[in-house]
Amino acid sequence: MSGPCDERVLVEITKTNELLDALLSELRRLRADTRPPEPEEPLLLSPREFARLIGISDRTFRRMRAEPGVLPRCVMIAGKPRWKRADVDAWVASRKSR
Repeated sequence: MSGPCDERVLVEITKTNELLDALLSELRRLRADTRPPEPEEPLLLSPREFARLIGISDRTFRRMRAEPGVLPRCVMIAGKPRWKRADVDAWVASRKSR
């Protein structure tokens, strides 16, 4: 047997579920909007990435690195050299203008 109270409770539960579904959808939308964009290119380049970017072999890159002032300065991260992408881009642009 169901009475008027049971029907009202079911109506309230249905309304509450619809409201919760709408809130969850809105939260998912907001969360997706606030995620930072994925970087398209790495911010730091390894020696191999740097060499590939400028189109030279690893060996040629090592030779260039051995000569002071030829390449932009690197930063050492965990004992490994890395180059800031912005510095590399500026270096490449300066080499093209020569």
